Amino acid sequence: MVDPVEAIKEKMVMACKVLQNQGALDGYGHVSARLPNKQILSTPHRPPGKVAVRDLIIIGMDGKKSTPTGVFSTIISPRSSTEVRAEFNV
Repeated sequence: MVDPVEAIKEKMVMACKVLQNQGALDGYGHVSARLPNKQILSTPHRPPGKVAVRDLIIIGMDGKKSTPTGVFSTIISPRSSTEVRAEFNV
């Protein structure tokens, strides 16, 4: 059986490639998804077409990046930017 989070990661990578191919994202646009336990799965700061599953990061609602072995102390600061929202069901 496939882990639901892994399935979301695969779909996010595909979404990045499709969105970049269609010109919907600029050079460093990002894609994110909500996960269980109040976490967010996000693409890193890199061109969407170059994102791989191993590059995706998990961020807690406190802004700290999570890893399989713990939590980094990096805080993600919100930026002012134009927001584009899209939802898809997996």
